[in-house]
Amino acid sequence: MNVFRPGLLMVALASFGLLTLGLGDGMLGVAWPSISAGAGVPLSALGLLVPVFAAAYITVALASGRLSDWLGVGGILIAGAALLVAGLLVFAASSNWGLLLTSAWIAGMGGGALDSGFNTYAAERLGIRATNWIHAFYGVGAVTGPSVMTGLLVWGRPWQTGYVISATVAGVLALGILASRRGWRINGPSNSPGASLPTASSRSGIWLGAALFAVCTGLEVSAGQWTFTLLTVGRGFTVASAGAWVAAYFAGFTAGRILVGTLPIRVPAQKVLRACTVASLLSAGLLWLNLGAASSLIGVVGLGLFLGPVFPSLVATTRARIGEGSTSSAIGFQLAAAGAGGMIVPAGVGVALAVGGFEAIASSIVGAAAALAALHEIAARRSHRLSSRGAPSV
Repeated sequence: MNVFRPGLLMVALASFGLLTLGLGDGMLGVAWPSISAGAGVPLSALGLLVPVFAAAYITVALASGRLSDWLGVGGILIAGAALLVAGLLVFAASSNWGLLLTSAWIAGMGGGALDSGFNTYAAERLGIRATNWIHAFYGVGAVTGPSVMTGLLVWGRPWQTGYVISATVAGVLALGILASRRGWRINGPSNSPGASLPTASSRSGIWLGAALFAVCTGLEVSAGQWTFTLLTVGRGFTVASAGAWVAAYFAGFTAGRILVGTLPIRVPAQKVLRACTVASLLSAGLLWLNLGAASSLIGVVGLGLFLGPVFPSLVATTRARIGEGSTSSAIGFQLAAAGAGGMIVPAGVGVALAVGGFEAIASSIVGAAAALAALHEIAARRSHRLSSRGAPSV
């Protein structure tokens, strides 16, 4: 029982932490017209703000292996929460473009540290069910954020209020992590001696993991960003119906993670991943075949439902892919690859659209889903060959 209780506390704090990250991320789209007007920049300037945040996130993620060895997982989480609070407060207080970019960089560093820390802990200490559960709360935060910001704007409150609320939530998280800092210790060093990023990244398992995360995130983002265009402009759906089904796609993410997180029996992680990647490919195939409205919509919802558990399940199986001793470097490298994939793959779909027309969107989604399923099978065979100790399921 003395071991079980801290495990529950860490899962609860990690869930709250990912909710906090989702809350801030979800507010930006709704707040942006008000932010751009107040800062005197065009709406298109969002195309610079988001990459600044992403660059800071990726920078910290890549350095997370060394930071983990220096500060420990608890230290990374405390620093990340403090940076996120500072970034959100500066963002709320900013009245010019330069400060907005600076605060985005600070918040991006905080987000990268928190994400790396929570996922390193999950990869070392948690099983597939608990990891899916904590990731489900990112979706809860991402849904709550736009709702909170919309309500504030409708009630005549300034957009800054939303970011003060988000910073307050992050402050509560920081206090929780600080109070429980000893509980974030993992079973021995997450990086073996000499396994700094340049050495660890040369291992085929880490490169394979990076490819998996890049394709997975790229597929997630591409389906979310491009499906509305495919359904409305390409296939004649009304704006209302297409918007509802794209919302169902995102809701499916959270639902899929909750379902895996609450499985009544212990299903091997590789079986969950195989089922989800194959089902995602079949769902993408339904969307691509365009057999009618029903088949397209089942494909959209299926993509969300089955893709949702893939990312957290890949986190939970990191040690099985790479063996002992390089977990935090691998997690950081994988998260950085995920960030890059989330930008590159959707851009590639845009190029395909320009060359091949609207149906090229569906073809690209099928191709990414097929690549994800194939990469998982390669990773599963590698994992089978490696002898590594299992992480306890919570």
